[in-house]
Amino acid sequence: MIVHSSDGVFAIRKGPWKWIEGVPVADIKAGVRKARADEFRPQLYHTHDDPAETKDVSAEHPEVVQELRALLIRYRDGGYSRELPPIVEKRKSTRR
Repeated sequence: MIVHSSDGVFAIRKGPWKWIEGVPVADIKAGVRKARADEFRPQLYHTHDDPAETKDVSAEHPEVVQELRALLIRYRDGGYSRELPPIVEKRKSTRR
């Protein structure tokens, strides 16, 4: 399951894991960005052990973070989430 907040922050759930990307939209107001700075950071929770999402366990489970980050990027870049889109490597622009 993928969710998207009104601030533009994406999160993804897979099994007991919930990973919050923590990146708001670029044009969010500076005051909001400052007031909610603690929320605008990557976070990982094990929702079965911690349903209230009180303990970020991303440091203890970097492999889960890597997996969920890659999965979210694939779904978002694919433009849909019904079937897993194929892996597509985006080329970086060489324009300045």
